[in-house]
Amino acid sequence: NAPVTPAASISPTRDNIILTTGVRNPPLADLAQPMLRLAGPRINPAANSAHRYQYSVALTLKRIADGSEVKIEVPPNAKISGVEWSEDGKHFAFLNGAANRVELWVGDTATGKIRNIKGVTINSVMNNALTWMPDNRTLLVQLVPATRGPAPAMPSVPNEPNTQESSGRAGPVRTFEDLLRSPHDETLYEYYATSQLAFVDSVSGRATPFGKTAIFQAVDPAPDGQHILIARLQKPFSYLFPDSLFPKEIEVWDTKGKLVHKLASLPLSDQ
Repeated sequence: NAPVTPAASISPTRDNIILTTGVRNPPLADLAQPMLRLAGPRINPAANSAHRYQYSVALTLKRIADGSEVKIEVPPNAKISGVEWSEDGKHFAFLNGAANRVELWVGDTATGKIRNIKGVTINSVMNNALTWMPDNRTLLVQLVPATRGPAPAMPSVPNEPNTQESSGRAGPVRTFEDLLRSPHDETLYEYYATSQLAFVDSVSGRATPFGKTAIFQAVDPAPDGQHILIARLQKPFSYLFPDSLFPKEIEVWDTKGKLVHKLASLPLSDQ
């Protein structure tokens, strides 16, 4: 029953700290959420997020110079994750897990005030859903695609037999949990993991999608703010390995989503 020791996130300018207070024992309501075990990740389909991720319920802004603290008024029943500072330390952003979506929030360091960016639904399945651009104003996020339809239903009759192929080179096979098991699993994984990249103006709240939807394993903006390093997963998906080892394309995009340079096409990392 002892209070949880807060974690500390220090601003890049080293003048402020955000203290994040977590939960020692998650409530039964968290454990009872629906869960899909797909390609390694455990997904909560209700919120299009990871299932049972580490989150915080309270935030405190601490001034390093004098040790004073400002309690941040977080939303009710907050499930805060992914706290990110802007490079100039004047703003911070975080994700909040609601019952049926993941929200984007932005805070002001000078006042400790936060606000929700309306109309933005984050896809946090791949765990790299939020980062600041070098201009200290724009956020690069992964969104649930606006044109996505309802989740694919389980077919009453399998579309094909369950087969395994053993041709090719011999290789080690480790034991992994929660792997894909059927074509329907593949369809579900692709449905929940696919994101739309977008730039979100932290002041106006305007979201500007760019590029094609994909399953993004990594999204890393360049220091010049004009290019983005992308790692996106490709088919064929494996039933023996998790998605961290799936085939992938490593590319550099511009801010319009246009391919500037392809670094590598990596096959399944089964060797």
